[in-house]
Amino acid sequence: MGKLLVWIMILGSVASSVAAQKRSDPFFFIQLSDPQLGFIDDNRSYARETELMELFTDAINRLRPAFVVVTGDMVHDLNDAGQVAEFDRLIARIDPAIPVYFTPGNHDVGNEARDRLVEAYIKKYGYDRFAFAHRGAYLIGLNTPVVWADCPDRERKQWRWLAAKLKRSRRYGRTIVLGHHPFFSNRPMRRTVTKISRPFAAESTSTCSRGTAWTVTCPGTCISALRVRLGACDSIPPGPPVGRWATTVPDSGS
Repeated sequence: MGKLLVWIMILGSVASSVAAQKRSDPFFFIQLSDPQLGFIDDNRSYARETELMELFTDAINRLRPAFVVVTGDMVHDLNDAGQVAEFDRLIARIDPAIPVYFTPGNHDVGNEARDRLVEAYIKKYGYDRFAFAHRGAYLIGLNTPVVWADCPDRERKQWRWLAAKLKRSRRYGRTIVLGHHPFFSNRPMRRTVTKISRPFAAESTSTCSRGTAWTVTCPGTCISALRVRLGACDSIPPGPPVGRWATTVPDSGS
Protein backbone atom coordinates (compact mmCIF):
# COMPACT_ATOMS: atom_id res chain seq x y z
CA MET A 1 0.00 0.00 0.00
CA GLY A 2 2.89 2.32 0.86
CA LYS A 3 4.59 1.71 -2.51
CA LEU A 4 1.30 2.25 -4.32
CA LEU A 5 0.84 5.57 -2.53
CA VAL A 6 4.37 6.64 -3.50
CA TRP A 7 3.71 5.79 -7.14
CA ILE A 8 0.42 7.68 -7.07
CA MET A 9 2.21 10.73 -5.64
CA ILE A 10 4.97 10.49 -8.29
CA LEU A 11 2.47 10.14 -11.13
CA GLY A 12 0.45 13.05 -9.76
CA SER A 13 3.58 15.18 -9.56
CA VAL A 14 4.58 14.29 -13.13
CA ALA A 15 1.07 15.05 -14.42
CA SER A 16 1.08 18.39 -12.61
CA SER A 17 4.52 19.22 -14.04
CA VAL A 18 3.41 18.33 -17.57
CA ALA A 19 0.28 20.48 -17.19
CA ALA A 20 2.34 23.43 -15.93
CA GLN A 21 4.78 23.01 -18.82
CA LYS A 22 1.92 23.02 -21.31
CA ARG A 23 0.52 26.21 -19.79
CA SER A 24 3.85 28.02 -20.29
CA ASP A 25 5.09 26.44 -23.53
CA PRO A 26 6.31 28.93 -26.16
CA PHE A 27 3.78 29.80 -28.83
CA PHE A 28 3.34 32.32 -31.61
CA PHE A 29 0.40 34.32 -32.90
CA ILE A 30 -0.27 36.47 -35.92
CA GLN A 31 -1.11 40.18 -35.74
CA LEU A 32 -2.80 41.41 -38.92
CA SER A 33 -3.50 45.10 -39.30
CA ASP A 34 -5.11 47.42 -41.83
CA PRO A 35 -6.38 45.01 -44.47
CA GLN A 36 -8.52 48.09 -45.28
CA LEU A 37 -10.38 46.82 -48.32
CA GLY A 38 -10.88 49.70 -50.77
CA PHE A 39 -7.84 51.73 -49.69
CA ILE A 40 -5.51 51.01 -52.63
CA ASP A 41 -7.97 52.11 -55.33
CA ASP A 42 -9.70 54.80 -53.24
CA ASN A 43 -12.94 52.81 -52.82
CA ARG A 44 -13.36 52.16 -56.55
CA SER A 45 -12.27 48.54 -56.13
CA TYR A 46 -10.86 46.17 -53.54
CA ALA A 47 -9.45 43.55 -55.93
CA ARG A 48 -5.84 44.05 -54.84
CA GLU A 49 -6.71 43.84 -51.14
CA THR A 50 -8.68 40.65 -51.83
CA GLU A 51 -5.63 39.16 -53.53
CA LEU A 52 -3.40 40.06 -50.57
CA MET A 53 -5.87 38.80 -47.98
CA GLU A 54 -6.16 35.47 -49.76
CA LEU A 55 -2.37 35.14 -49.60
CA PHE A 56 -2.42 36.06 -45.91
CA THR A 57 -5.21 33.70 -44.94
CA ASP A 58 -3.65 30.82 -46.90
CA ALA A 59 -0.36 31.40 -45.10
CA ILE A 60 -2.07 31.63 -41.70
CA ASN A 61 -3.65 28.24 -42.32
CA ARG A 62 -0.23 26.82 -43.21
CA LEU A 63 1.58 28.39 -40.25
CA ARG A 64 -1.05 27.30 -37.68
CA PRO A 65 -0.60 30.11 -35.12
CA ALA A 66 -2.16 29.80 -31.68
CA PHE A 67 -4.55 32.60 -32.70
CA VAL A 68 -4.83 35.70 -34.90
CA VAL A 69 -5.45 39.29 -33.81
CA VAL A 70 -6.74 41.77 -36.39
CA THR A 71 -5.97 45.26 -35.07
CA GLY A 72 -8.44 47.32 -37.00
CA ASP A 73 -9.27 49.02 -40.27
CA MET A 74 -10.89 45.99 -41.81
CA VAL A 75 -12.33 48.17 -44.59
CA HIS A 76 -11.69 51.66 -45.97
CA ASP A 77 -15.36 52.72 -46.05
CA LEU A 78 -17.44 51.28 -43.23
CA ASN A 79 -20.63 52.24 -45.12
CA ASP A 80 -19.68 50.16 -48.16
CA ALA A 81 -21.62 46.91 -47.76
CA GLY A 82 -19.54 45.25 -50.49
CA GLN A 83 -16.26 45.93 -48.69
CA VAL A 84 -17.68 44.70 -45.39
CA ALA A 85 -19.09 41.51 -46.94
CA GLU A 86 -15.83 40.79 -48.75
CA PHE A 87 -13.80 41.19 -45.57
CA ASP A 88 -16.17 38.82 -43.77
CA ARG A 89 -15.74 36.29 -46.58
CA LEU A 90 -11.97 36.59 -46.56
CA ILE A 91 -11.48 36.33 -42.80
CA ALA A 92 -13.79 33.29 -42.76
CA ARG A 93 -11.19 31.50 -44.93
CA ILE A 94 -9.07 31.08 -41.79
CA ASP A 95 -9.43 27.58 -40.36
CA PRO A 96 -12.16 27.70 -37.68
CA ALA A 97 -9.75 25.87 -35.35
CA ILE A 98 -7.63 29.07 -35.24
CA PRO A 99 -9.35 31.72 -33.07
CA VAL A 100 -9.47 35.24 -34.53
CA TYR A 101 -9.82 38.30 -32.28
CA PHE A 102 -10.48 41.90 -33.30
CA THR A 103 -9.86 45.43 -32.12
CA PRO A 104 -11.49 48.31 -34.04
CA GLY A 105 -9.72 50.92 -36.15
CA ASN A 106 -11.00 54.37 -37.01
CA HIS A 107 -12.25 53.06 -40.38
CA ASP A 108 -14.41 50.53 -38.52
CA VAL A 109 -16.08 52.91 -36.05
CA GLY A 110 -15.43 56.28 -37.71
CA ASN A 111 -12.93 59.01 -36.88
CA GLU A 112 -15.28 60.35 -34.21
CA ALA A 113 -16.14 56.89 -32.81
CA ARG A 114 -19.77 57.84 -32.36
CA ASP A 115 -21.81 55.71 -29.96
CA ARG A 116 -24.04 54.23 -32.67
CA LEU A 117 -21.01 53.05 -34.68
CA VAL A 118 -19.22 51.59 -31.65
CA GLU A 119 -22.44 49.84 -30.64
CA ALA A 120 -22.87 48.48 -34.18
CA TYR A 121 -19.30 47.15 -34.03
CA ILE A 122 -19.99 45.48 -30.66
CA LYS A 123 -23.21 44.01 -32.00
CA LYS A 124 -21.32 42.44 -34.89
CA TYR A 125 -18.19 41.16 -33.11
CA GLY A 126 -19.52 40.78 -29.58
CA TYR A 127 -16.96 43.13 -27.99
CA ASP A 128 -14.76 46.15 -28.74
CA ARG A 129 -11.95 45.09 -26.39
CA PHE A 130 -10.77 41.79 -25.00
CA ALA A 131 -8.51 40.11 -22.46
CA PHE A 132 -7.56 36.46 -22.21
CA ALA A 133 -4.76 34.20 -21.01
CA HIS A 134 -2.84 31.77 -23.17
CA ARG A 135 0.01 29.53 -22.00
CA GLY A 136 1.40 31.82 -19.35
CA ALA A 137 0.77 35.03 -21.30
CA TYR A 138 -2.03 37.56 -20.88
CA LEU A 139 -3.29 39.43 -23.94
CA ILE A 140 -5.32 42.63 -23.92
CA GLY A 141 -6.92 44.30 -26.94
CA LEU A 142 -8.12 47.92 -26.75
CA ASN A 143 -10.55 50.15 -28.59
CA THR A 144 -8.06 52.94 -29.34
CA PRO A 145 -10.38 54.99 -31.64
CA VAL A 146 -12.46 56.10 -28.63
CA VAL A 147 -9.26 57.59 -27.16
CA TRP A 148 -8.15 59.33 -30.34
CA ALA A 149 -11.67 60.65 -30.94
CA ASP A 150 -11.83 61.98 -27.37
CA CYS A 151 -14.95 60.12 -26.22
CA PRO A 152 -14.69 60.86 -22.47
CA ASP A 153 -17.24 58.38 -21.11
CA ARG A 154 -16.09 55.39 -23.14
CA GLU A 155 -12.46 56.38 -22.62
CA ARG A 156 -12.74 56.53 -18.82
CA LYS A 157 -14.62 53.25 -18.74
CA GLN A 158 -11.94 51.58 -20.86
CA TRP A 159 -9.06 52.95 -18.76
CA ARG A 160 -10.70 51.57 -15.60
CA TRP A 161 -11.16 48.23 -17.37
CA LEU A 162 -7.52 48.26 -18.53
CA ALA A 163 -6.22 48.99 -15.02
CA ALA A 164 -8.19 46.01 -13.71
CA LYS A 165 -6.87 43.74 -16.46
CA LEU A 166 -3.27 44.85 -15.92
CA LYS A 167 -3.68 44.06 -12.23
CA ARG A 168 -4.94 40.61 -13.15
CA SER A 169 -2.08 40.16 -15.62
CA ARG A 170 0.40 40.02 -12.73
CA ARG A 171 -0.44 36.31 -12.44
CA TYR A 172 1.17 35.67 -15.82
CA GLY A 173 4.73 35.74 -17.11
CA ARG A 174 4.03 38.02 -20.06
CA THR A 175 1.45 40.72 -20.84
CA ILE A 176 0.85 41.95 -24.38
CA VAL A 177 -1.42 44.92 -25.14
CA LEU A 178 -2.65 45.45 -28.69
CA GLY A 179 -4.59 48.17 -30.46
CA HIS A 180 -4.98 49.98 -33.74
CA HIS A 181 -3.37 53.33 -32.91
CA PRO A 182 0.19 53.69 -31.57
CA PHE A 183 -0.05 54.01 -27.81
CA PHE A 184 2.82 56.47 -27.46
CA SER A 185 2.37 58.95 -30.32
CA ASN A 186 -0.74 60.56 -28.82
CA ARG A 187 0.21 62.64 -25.77
CA PRO A 188 -2.96 62.15 -23.68
CA MET A 189 -2.95 58.42 -24.45
CA ARG A 190 0.75 58.19 -23.59
CA ARG A 191 0.23 59.94 -20.24
CA THR A 192 -2.70 57.72 -19.31
CA VAL A 193 -1.05 54.48 -20.43
CA THR A 194 2.13 55.37 -18.52
CA LYS A 195 0.15 56.25 -15.39
CA ILE A 196 -1.94 53.08 -15.52
CA SER A 197 0.90 50.72 -16.38
CA ARG A 198 3.55 52.07 -13.98
CA PRO A 199 2.32 50.05 -10.96
CA PHE A 200 2.57 46.88 -13.03
CA ALA A 201 6.15 47.46 -14.25
CA ALA A 202 4.93 47.80 -17.83
CA GLU A 203 7.47 49.20 -20.23
CA SER A 204 6.52 51.81 -22.80
CA THR A 205 7.78 49.99 -25.83
CA SER A 206 6.30 48.59 -29.00
CA THR A 207 8.50 45.51 -28.79
CA CYS A 208 8.45 42.70 -26.27
CA SER A 209 10.71 42.85 -23.26
CA ARG A 210 10.32 42.34 -19.55
CA GLY A 211 7.02 43.65 -18.30
CA THR A 212 4.20 44.51 -20.66
CA ALA A 213 4.68 44.60 -24.42
CA TRP A 214 2.65 47.32 -26.11
CA THR A 215 2.28 46.44 -29.78
CA VAL A 216 1.16 48.89 -32.44
CA THR A 217 0.07 48.78 -36.05
CA CYS A 218 1.92 50.02 -39.10
CA PRO A 219 0.68 52.10 -42.06
CA GLY A 220 -0.97 50.06 -44.79
CA THR A 221 -1.66 46.36 -44.72
CA CYS A 222 0.84 44.50 -42.59
CA ILE A 223 1.20 41.12 -41.00
CA SER A 224 3.53 40.16 -38.20
CA ALA A 225 4.13 37.21 -35.96
CA LEU A 226 5.06 37.23 -32.30
CA ARG A 227 6.66 34.24 -30.59
CA VAL A 228 5.97 34.28 -26.87
CA ARG A 229 8.07 32.71 -24.15
CA LEU A 230 7.91 33.30 -20.41
CA GLY A 231 11.16 35.28 -20.49
CA ALA A 232 10.71 37.20 -23.72
CA CYS A 233 8.75 37.92 -26.86
CA ASP A 234 10.37 38.09 -30.26
CA SER A 235 9.13 39.44 -33.53
CA ILE A 236 9.67 36.67 -36.03
CA PRO A 237 9.44 36.55 -39.80
CA PRO A 238 6.04 35.13 -40.72
CA GLY A 239 7.57 32.87 -43.35
CA PRO A 240 5.73 32.58 -46.63
CA PRO A 241 3.06 35.25 -47.10
CA VAL A 242 0.88 34.57 -44.22
CA GLY A 243 -12.33 31.48 -39.93
CA ARG A 244 -14.14 32.47 -37.94
CA TRP A 245 -13.73 35.26 -35.46
CA ALA A 246 -14.07 34.66 -31.76
CA THR A 247 -17.49 36.00 -30.84
CA THR A 248 -17.05 35.33 -27.13
CA VAL A 249 -13.83 36.35 -25.46
CA PRO A 250 -12.82 35.49 -21.88
CA ASP A 251 -12.79 38.58 -19.68
CA SER A 252 -14.14 40.89 -22.38
CA GLY A 253 -16.88 43.33 -21.51
CA SER A 254 -17.23 46.07 -18.96
